[in-house]
Amino acid sequence: MNTCNCPNPPGGQVICEQHQMAICIVENGEPRHLCLNPKGKNNSISLVNWALGEITGIERIANSNITTEEIHLLTNGRYKRGKERTVTFSLPQSIKIAIEEISNRGMDRGYEKGLEVS
Repeated sequence: MNTCNCPNPPGGQVICEQHQMAICIVENGEPRHLCLNPKGKNNSISLVNWALGEITGIERIANSNITTEEIHLLTNGRYKRGKERTVTFSLPQSIKIAIEEISNRGMDRGYEKGLEVS
């Protein structure tokens, strides 16, 4: 299982399947629980961009460069969307592996083609 805790208040927990990304969005004190399947993402760059888009609520192009700050956002497990919205999340292993591949290779070393995800 992949789980994440919702911020207090209101608290609570999102419980998802192991391959899913668990997300809790608290907006104006109301929680929304999501279990998202990272479907159709065939390389590390597109997979991480998909996760960033879901977490931040900002649409991303599949082959967008990924910054060090964005890597830190993903490893933090928490993101603030404005004053009234807090997002907590837990990444599945496939996204953690993709982040590690990106971190090890670096965006300035020919990433534009992406890395295949097994």
